[in-house]
Amino acid sequence: VQLPPKKTVTKKARTGENRKRKSANKKEPARDYDSLMSLGAKQLRNKKTAPLAVQTFMSAMRFPEATSEARAKLGRAFLMVGDMKSAIKNLEKARKMNPGYRPALWDLARAYQRIQNRDQAISVFRSLSNLLDPDSRQGQQVARELERMGVTP
Repeated sequence: VQLPPKKTVTKKARTGENRKRKSANKKEPARDYDSLMSLGAKQLRNKKTAPLAVQTFMSAMRFPEATSEARAKLGRAFLMVGDMKSAIKNLEKARKMNPGYRPALWDLARAYQRIQNRDQAISVFRSLSNLLDPDSRQGQQVARELERMGVTP
C-alpha cells in the first residue's frame, strides 16, 4: 500500500495560518447597546474593572434606546470608583426616568450616605421603603438602614 506523499508546510505558511486563527479568536469590541450593557454588567462585578464600566456605560448612553437601567448602572459605576458627584447626577436622572427602579434608589441612598447628606439619604430610603414589602429581605435591609440613621422606618 502506497501512502500519498507528505505535504511539506513551510514556516511562512504556518505563521500565516496562525495569524489568521489568532485574529479570528480576538473579540470584537462591543458595538451595540445590548452587548455594551452585558459587558458593563460584567465589569461592575469587580471594583478593579469599575473604571472600565464607567466607559462602557457612557458608550451605552449614546444609544437612543438607553434606559433608566443604563443610567443607573453608570451611576453605580461612578459610585464604585468614588466619584460621588457623577454618581448622584446619573442616579437622580435614572430616578426621574423611572421613579420605581429600586436598584437606582438603593445606590442613590448609598451615595448620599457616602457624602454624609443624611436628609437626602433618608428621603430616598423612605421612597424605596414605600416600594417594598416590609417583610421582604430588601424591605428589612432598608428598615435597618433607616434605624441605623436614627429614623423610624
